[in-house]
Amino acid sequence: MHHFDNFTQLPSYLPGWAWSALRQLSLLSALAMAMLLVAQPALGLQVFWGLVVPLLPMLFMFVPGLWRNLCPLASSNQAPRRLGLQRTTRTLSPAAAYPIGVVMCVAFIVSRKLLFQDSGPATAALLLGAMASAFVGGLLFKGKSGWCSSICPLLPVQRLYGQTPFIKVANTQCEPCVGCMKNCYDFAPGAAYLADQYDPNPAYRNFRRLFAGIFPGLVLGFYLVPGMPEADAASVVAQMLVYMACSFTLFTMLDLLVGRTRNVLPVVFAVIAFNLYYWFAAPVFFSTLEGFGLALDATVLGALRASIAIGSLVWLGRSLNIERLFLRDQVKKSSQGEIRLAPIVVETVRLNRNVLARSRPRNEAAADGAVGPVTVVAPEAAAGAALAPAAAGAAAATLAPAATAATPLPAATPELCIAPAGKRVPLRKGQALLDALESCDADIRAGCRAGACGADPIAVIEGGELLGAVGHCERATLARLGHAPNTRLACMARLRTPGLVKIELKPHIAGTAGALVPASAADRAADSAAPAMPAAAPTATPGAAAASVAPGVDRSVQRVVI
Repeated sequence: MHHFDNFTQLPSYLPGWAWSALRQLSLLSALAMAMLLVAQPALGLQVFWGLVVPLLPMLFMFVPGLWRNLCPLASSNQAPRRLGLQRTTRTLSPAAAYPIGVVMCVAFIVSRKLLFQDSGPATAALLLGAMASAFVGGLLFKGKSGWCSSICPLLPVQRLYGQTPFIKVANTQCEPCVGCMKNCYDFAPGAAYLADQYDPNPAYRNFRRLFAGIFPGLVLGFYLVPGMPEADAASVVAQMLVYMACSFTLFTMLDLLVGRTRNVLPVVFAVIAFNLYYWFAAPVFFSTLEGFGLALDATVLGALRASIAIGSLVWLGRSLNIERLFLRDQVKKSSQGEIRLAPIVVETVRLNRNVLARSRPRNEAAADGAVGPVTVVAPEAAAGAALAPAAAGAAAATLAPAATAATPLPAATPELCIAPAGKRVPLRKGQALLDALESCDADIRAGCRAGACGADPIAVIEGGELLGAVGHCERATLARLGHAPNTRLACMARLRTPGLVKIELKPHIAGTAGALVPASAADRAADSAAPAMPAAAPTATPGAAAASVAPGVDRSVQRVVI
């Protein structure tokens, strides 16, 4: 299994009907818990805060896909879609949604200390209110963008802890994927958080680091700050804010001193928060079990704490290594002309080339020998590098005898023709057909934008040879859809050679059209190496692609050999 497989490549372990039955059971259990909290508050609070909640962080870190499939809030959020009530195409802004989720998470934890910890009816209202809010979010916004993948108070913790799952479980909630959120965790759990950390938008990525920085202080403050009635509400809130501020200050200072790759400190602080939580929560969990008549020896508590510490340290090591693999994949994809690296990726790779070299898998030596060194093109040098091939061509033309000079043929115009209306749209080299179709408001539905959901199949009538070859992920999706062999996914079909590409927006019936462009060995290797992400990859400039192979341009290119 690849580290960055998407949900179509992950095992679900259970048939669809079993997951559906378990989701219904989860919803009924949540409603029963709310009733218990109202009818018998003392017992309900023991079960909810003493048994159920302490299990969640372990699920988030070790088997997050299980919770994502069974969470009653997620089932509530997807209920309008399953009932045919979700007809909107609106989504919450990805940039604004996460900060709202962080604020709600902090407010929820502080409010638990002030109110919910000791009030059964208030906790029941909180649970039912969250389920109702998730349902309304499913009515108003597409997919999971109205709650689960945007403003859910549990999401920041899930993203932080769930970035390197020990066991990956395929998402069975979103069928089909509608591409509702950027860097969706349910789509590619192994790469989503890292894609957030290396997003080109500083505001978008830095909020993830802010939460990682304050989280240990939030956990520690919850257990060490005196609650009511020992202290008034304002004092409790102020003290918890001080704990969070101290935690973030330490995070910032270490970031300045250590200066490693972007995800080092977030995973370190995640491990600290995880162990702090279970240092305090494990005794509560054990005392709750003893209250139900289960006798446990004190050594079991120590063994549990030790097991949690060991498991989290293993998770730490895996997370650090997978970040290095993620960066290597990004650099490889860039060197093959697939994407243009974000400036933050370029900077990180330059400053940490020795660290990244240690992540080199053993089976990559032969491949690297064939491909050559990985080159990262400096943004300011791309223009100069792009001129190198042209300059070489001009020099050759000057030296060539006049008798052998040939009049160059006019270059083919890159253009997309949409049949049967005949509408024509300009194309540029490396552009995905989906981008061109969306630019002219064509009737095309975008989904995951990574070739997995199958939301945008088109029929290529003419010019299929001008497109990039079909990769592994797209080929598997096309086989699942079962359309004619001339079908391509608009999000994955990119113009490789200038010319006219003619398509129809509806795929043909199987057995009525020609064959697809076969995937070359290099294309298959590139597809399997690159992490599949829901966001559309930016196109690489011709100069950047040329700079990695053109001789004599090393002075204008900063090379990073990993």
